[in-house]
Amino acid sequence: MSSTSLTSSPCSKHGAPARSEHLRSPAASLCCDQKHARTARRTLGGLFSWVPVGILLIARTICRYHRPFLRRTVLEAYMELECDRCEKLFEAPADKAGEKMPCPHCGDINRIPPPEKSPAQTREQSSSPPAPADKPEAKGLPPESGPEIDITIVRPAMFRAHPFRYLLIVIMFFGGMGLTVLAPMIERWATWLAWPGLVIGLAGLTWYIGWWISTHLWVRLTLSNKRTVRSEGIIRRHTSEVLHDHVRNVSIQQSFLQRILRVGYLGIASAGQKGIEIEIHDIPHPDRVKAIIDEYRKM
Repeated sequence: MSSTSLTSSPCSKHGAPARSEHLRSPAASLCCDQKHARTARRTLGGLFSWVPVGILLIARTICRYHRPFLRRTVLEAYMELECDRCEKLFEAPADKAGEKMPCPHCGDINRIPPPEKSPAQTREQSSSPPAPADKPEAKGLPPESGPEIDITIVRPAMFRAHPFRYLLIVIMFFGGMGLTVLAPMIERWATWLAWPGLVIGLAGLTWYIGWWISTHLWVRLTLSNKRTVRSEGIIRRHTSEVLHDHVRNVSIQQSFLQRILRVGYLGIASAGQKGIEIEIHDIPHPDRVKAIIDEYRKM
């Protein structure tokens, strides 16, 4: 019988000789498998370490050959111009609009135009509300330019200007009418109370109507976006007007009681006349009237 020789190689981890693959011990087989796994991992790690380098090289190549396209589409900092002399295209920075730049082909000086607005920006600007043209329009008043528009009509006040007179008229009217109604209940004094009461009531009513016509209905002040007009009279009318551009001074006079009741005197002086040209007494809220005039006058 011939003896069979077994080849063995020492194992680096265990130090014992490793037999052939079909006679190898389990410990030696596990050690060799781990060694092959480490070698495979090193090989794969080396391959994957070159992946970022390859990506960087590809990105650098794209940026080098497509730099104008990327600038226009991503950064939008460059614009394409045509030279006036050689009619060749070249790039210019968009942030230097209005400046001069030489052509890189022929050296001719070209001016960089401002960048064109996109349709979306044009629609946004057209849809945005226009800014107020002048100071009165910003305060909600009619604009100074354009046709004449009446802003307000102011008439003299009655109760605010003369509260005690108004109270006396009310007492006369209702007191006289009350005596006239209650007089028949007193048979002895019926005749003596009825007629005086009727006279007093009619006198109070007449006084009120005359006062209302002579003050509240007779005089009025009209303010428009062009001028101030004072009208006086019903059948025969007298008017006086002052343009807002010619107003030199607006004066207000109020007593202590008038300041509480917000009524007073208003006078308007123009540059072309001496003294007060328009004046009106017992006008309610004279400070508001002055504020409207100040919005249109040149100060």
